[in-house]
Amino acid sequence: MIGLTFVTIVANILLWISTRQTVKLLIGQIRHQVATDYSEAQHTIVDAHRELFFGILNNPKLLESFTNANGLDRDDWELEKISAFLVNQVLLGYLHLRNGIINALAKSKNSSLRRV
Repeated sequence: MIGLTFVTIVANILLWISTRQTVKLLIGQIRHQVATDYSEAQHTIVDAHRELFFGILNNPKLLESFTNANGLDRDDWELEKISAFLVNQVLLGYLHLRNGIINALAKSKNSSLRRV
């Protein structure tokens, strides 16, 4: 009877340790997924703005109408938007690096290269 109790206690302790490790792993995966979703949302917003402003920049008639309607200097506005595109691209890179997205992508590419 004591042997059975001892085996049951040891099994419960091992099960508890295993469950605890699994929960820690799942929490880490959830945090990474939240960071990935945040980075993807930022990327989507930046892409939408880029498409909108490139549409305006690539249509001279629309660009002229837009700048006149908003009282903007055309050349200054073009320079400002192109600068914003570059700044936003750097921001996306920083967010991906900070959130561990770049590391995850690099690891998955390296592992797929090793398989070849």
